[in-house]
Amino acid sequence: MVIIVHSLETKASIAANIGAKDYSYYFVLEKYRKVLSTFATVIEIRNPERDVDVIYHECQARDELCLFFSFTPPFKTATELQCPTICVFAWEYATVPTDTWGGDLRNDWRTVFSKYGCAVTHSNFSVRAVRQAMGKDFPVWSIPAPVWDDYIKLYKKGGTSAQSQVFDLSFKGVLLDFQGCDTPSASEESKTDFIEERSSQNDDAEITVHLKGIIYTTVFNPNDGRKNWMDLVWGFCWAFRNVEDVTLVMKLAYYDFEAIRAMVIHEIKKLAPFKCRVVALHGYLNDNDYAKLITGSTYIVNTAHGEGQCLPLMEYMSAGKPAVAPAHTAMEDYINNDNAFVVKSSMEWIHWPHDPRQALRTFRYRINWESLYNAYLESYHVAKNDPVRYSLMSACAVESLKKYCSEAVVKKRLKIVFRKHGLKNKDVLIFNLRKIWRLAFKSVQLLRTRHVNLLLSTRAFFRKAVNARSPRLHNFLRNGYVRLKKLFQKGDAFYRKTGVQEPHQEIDPNVSSHPEGPDTISVDASLSGWFKQETAELIEGFKILPEDVVLDAGCGDSPFSYFCAMQGAEVILTDIDAKKVLTMMERLKDSRASSVKAFVCDASSLPIRSVSVSKIIAMEILEHVDDPKTLLKDLVRVGKPGAQYLITVPDPVAETVQKDLLPPVYFEKPNHVRMIGRQEFEQLVMDAGLVVEQHKYYGFYWSIWWIFFWACKQDLCPPWHPLLQSWTETWKRLLETEQGPIIKKILDNFMPKSQAIIARKPSV
Repeated sequence: MVIIVHSLETKASIAANIGAKDYSYYFVLEKYRKVLSTFATVIEIRNPERDVDVIYHECQARDELCLFFSFTPPFKTATELQCPTICVFAWEYATVPTDTWGGDLRNDWRTVFSKYGCAVTHSNFSVRAVRQAMGKDFPVWSIPAPVWDDYIKLYKKGGTSAQSQVFDLSFKGVLLDFQGCDTPSASEESKTDFIEERSSQNDDAEITVHLKGIIYTTVFNPNDGRKNWMDLVWGFCWAFRNVEDVTLVMKLAYYDFEAIRAMVIHEIKKLAPFKCRVVALHGYLNDNDYAKLITGSTYIVNTAHGEGQCLPLMEYMSAGKPAVAPAHTAMEDYINNDNAFVVKSSMEWIHWPHDPRQALRTFRYRINWESLYNAYLESYHVAKNDPVRYSLMSACAVESLKKYCSEAVVKKRLKIVFRKHGLKNKDVLIFNLRKIWRLAFKSVQLLRTRHVNLLLSTRAFFRKAVNARSPRLHNFLRNGYVRLKKLFQKGDAFYRKTGVQEPHQEIDPNVSSHPEGPDTISVDASLSGWFKQETAELIEGFKILPEDVVLDAGCGDSPFSYFCAMQGAEVILTDIDAKKVLTMMERLKDSRASSVKAFVCDASSLPIRSVSVSKIIAMEILEHVDDPKTLLKDLVRVGKPGAQYLITVPDPVAETVQKDLLPPVYFEKPNHVRMIGRQEFEQLVMDAGLVVEQHKYYGFYWSIWWIFFWACKQDLCPPWHPLLQSWTETWKRLLETEQGPIIKKILDNFMPKSQAIIARKPSV
C-alpha cells in the first residue's frame, strides 16, 4: 500500500509560519507519519492537484492500494481527485459549516465529505458535529495524533514532584519576565520604562531563564482569539497576586513577535501590582530544553473556547503533568476530575472562524471565570500540601492519555479505516515482515563493520589477563573470545547467504539503463571511483555510514539512493516527478536503509528541517533550474555542520560538441537551460558557503556514446544501433589493455560527460 500525505506547511516553512492559519496540521502530519509508515510506503507531496493522481494511477497499474491523507481543513482539501482521499482535520465548534459563500462549494463541508465518503478527525465531539450534518451512519473516525509514546518517557512513576528545583532554560529568542511587579504604573509615561525593563530587545539573543517553585505552563498563539489567553493570565494574577513562589510560563507560538509584543505587555501591565511571576518566552526550544520545561512544570494550563485536540496539553499530560483546563470539545475525551482541576464552561453563539460574513451559526464555550480562579487556588493547595493527591493525578493523566492518543490506539483505529478501503490483514503482515527483515540486514551489517575493532579490543584485554598470570581469567577470556568469534562468523555467513544482491546491475552514474551488458559499464564506473562496496564509498572520498542521513535531491531513477540504502543509512528522496519518486520508493522497499522518506517537490524549496542531513547528493540538477544559487542555498540550509556534498553537472566541453546534433528541446525547460563551466561550477559551490574538497571529471565513454546516439537517431531503448554496440565493444577492449586505465583518465579529463565536486559545509 502507498499512502500519500500533504499539509500546507513543511519542515522548511513551518518555523516562519508558527501561529499562521492551519499551521498545526503540519505537526499532526509529522505525528501520524511514524504510525502510517508501519502500514505502507509514505510519500509526501506539495501539489495535490499535480501529483496525487499520478501516483494513484501508477499504483493502480500494479494493483497496489493507494490512499491520499490530506492534513487540511475540508474547505482547503482538493476535490477533483480520482485517488481515494481522507481529509484529516481538527474541529472545535458545535456544528460544521453547511453554508456556501465566496463561490467556493467547499465552504459547505458536506460537499467534501460527500465527494470522498469518509473523514478522520481527532475527537468524539467533532465526530458528533460531522454526523449531525451527514447522518448518524457517515464513516468518520476520531483518531488523535499519537503523542503519548514520545512523552511518557518523561514521566517518573512515584517520583513526580509538584515543586521544581531551580533549573535553567536556554533558548534563542525573546524573553518577557514580569517578576515582582508589585508596584502599579503611576502614569502613561511610565509605560515605556515598564516595557524596556522587562523585555529582551534582540530576538537573536541567547537567553537563559531561571525557574523554580510551582510552575504553571501554557502554550498558545496570542493572535488566536480561540485560545482565550487573557482569561488565563487574569485568573492567574488575581489568584496569586500575593504569592511569590508561583510562576506562569507562557510559551508564545507566533512567528512575528513584534506583532504581539505590545499586546502581551499591555495586558499584563494592567494587572500590576502582583507578587507572582509571569514569564513569556518567544523562540525555539530544542528537544532537550522543551523536555526540561515539561519535567520542570507542575501543571499545564488551558482556557480555550474550544480545542480540536490540543497537542501541548496532550504532550504535558502524557508526561504526567495534571491540568487546569475545561472538559469541553476535544478535551472531553481525556480531561476529567481525576487528572485535572476542571474549569466550568457554558455555550455561547459564535461564527465559524473562516466565515467572512461572521454569521452566528455555531457555538463555542465561555470559561466560567470564578471556576478558573478557584481551580488555580485548589491546584496550588494540592501542589503545596497534598503530594499524594498530586501523584495520583499525575498517574491518572498518563493513563488517560494512553487510552486517548497512544500509538497502539491510533494503529487500531487506522486499521478500521484501511479495511474500509480494501486493505487486508495479510498486506499489513507482509509489509511489517519486510521492515523486520530490513532491520535484521542492518543489524548484521553493523556487526560486520564493527566486529574487527571489538575482536582486537578483546585480544588486548586477553593479553593483559595473561600478563597478570590469572589462569581462571585466562581460560574465561579465551573461551569467551572463541565464542564471540564464532558468533561473528555465523553472522557473516548469514549475511552472505541472505543478503540482497548488491547494486551491480545499476552501477552507471550517468544512465541507469545502459545499452550493453554491465561489464563495460561496471569497469568504467569503478575506474572512475564509483560504487566502492569494500569501503562503502559512493564515489571515492564520499563514504556512506549506517548513521548517515542521506538526501538525494532530484533523485530520478538513478542507483545512488540504492547504494546509500544498502549501507544502512537513512535515505530521503526528493524529485519533482511523482512517478520517479514512487519507483525509487518501490526499489528501496526491501533495502537495508534504516528508514526511507520521500517528497515530491522542487529541490529549490525542500520540505526538510534545517541542519538535519549529513550527506547531500545533487546529481545533474543545477543545469535544469533557473537559479542554481537558490537551489544550492537550500541544500546548504538542510546540511548539518560538517555535512558532505556530492554535486555533479554536465561538462561544457561535451555539451558544446553535442549542441549542433541535439534537438532544440534539449536546451529548453524542463531539460538543460544552461551550461556550467568548470571554474563557474567551483565558484557556485564556494559562493554557497561550502569548501571544495575534490573536483573530479568522468564519463568520456558516455560523451562519445551520446554523440553516436544522436547520430543514429534511435530511441533510448534496445535494440541498440550497431554503431553504439561497436563503441561499447571498442571501449571494453581499450580498458582491458595495460594502458587502458591511464588513457581513460586522460580522456575523462579532456572531454568528460560530467564533472563532480565533493564539498563540505564548515563545522562552525
